[in-house]
Amino acid sequence: MKLSIIVPAYNAEKLIDRTIQSLINQTITGGYEIIIVNDGSKDSTQTRIQEWHNKFPHLIRVINKENGGVSSARNSGIEISKGEWIFFCDADDYITDYSIGKLIEIAEIERPDVGLINFSMIYENLLDNKMELSYSLLKLYKDGRDCFRNGLFWCTWLFLFRREIIQTQKLFFRNVVSSEDSLFNIEYLLSMPTSMPVLKYDTKIYHYYNNPDSVSRNIDSSKSIVFLAKFFPVFGFYTDVINKFKLTGADYERMKWVMAKNVPNYFVRMLHSNMCYNDVKIEREKLIGVGAIPFKDVKTSQLKKYDRVVGFLLLHPLFLIDITFLRIYNRNCCISSHPKGVFLCLK
Repeated sequence: MKLSIIVPAYNAEKLIDRTIQSLINQTITGGYEIIIVNDGSKDSTQTRIQEWHNKFPHLIRVINKENGGVSSARNSGIEISKGEWIFFCDADDYITDYSIGKLIEIAEIERPDVGLINFSMIYENLLDNKMELSYSLLKLYKDGRDCFRNGLFWCTWLFLFRREIIQTQKLFFRNVVSSEDSLFNIEYLLSMPTSMPVLKYDTKIYHYYNNPDSVSRNIDSSKSIVFLAKFFPVFGFYTDVINKFKLTGADYERMKWVMAKNVPNYFVRMLHSNMCYNDVKIEREKLIGVGAIPFKDVKTSQLKKYDRVVGFLLLHPLFLIDITFLRIYNRNCCISSHPKGVFLCLK
């Protein structure tokens, strides 16, 4: 079997039909399978998935499990996958009809260890206004490490993965609430032999839907402390990658940049939490202790102004006063998600 498409699904009843239909509308020489992992959904997701399985039992495999998060769902899919290649698709996104088969055909000829996926991002607001932006990955990336050095590692659906590498390198998704994609992708890219080429195909395949109903758009202050506790290990995992692959020079700087890009998200959650000021100070000291701040190993020019401002506030002598001022506006703050980062907005 050539390809396994793994779809983690949680409360995806609104869009899962479109996703599955797009995955069925493919023709792949050598065969493929669609593994849908129902991660303890509380809506009709399981029923819809089962209906599709009943129609296409030879193509669709279903896993029903207790809720464990997207990492757990993807890992469950990897464990039973049979394809030479693995592709991850989110339950609210879709792919272009009859597109991924051509990518597999080219892969059979060029024999790379990873394939790059051109994509579009669809933004929709509450007024049903839509905007679609297309992105091409035709830049000449030499190998996996070159992708890493150029910051191409944020989303799993950017890549076509070779299952053999995932198995031999014992790669898996970390059970964290943020950055599970980048952690997996970075380890995969750094595990690739430097001599292996990167496959590129000039066709838009993946369509990412920026779901306005996503729970990541809404912050519950009562849950922020729990979120921070599950988020913080991410910084340690990045440090583990530095040590595992003995990163130096530009590779080390890139990984420190990745850590720095996660700090603003952490900072926003601190603002929205019900932490007392002493606990906020402890969180700041933890970030310093793990090397997430200050951004001394990252070139200032590589960080956006917002990132630099957050780094400045966290290390400012009047840090608690800064926090007090920002919390005054806390009720008017929102999280804005964008492919280039997470932003704090004042309404």
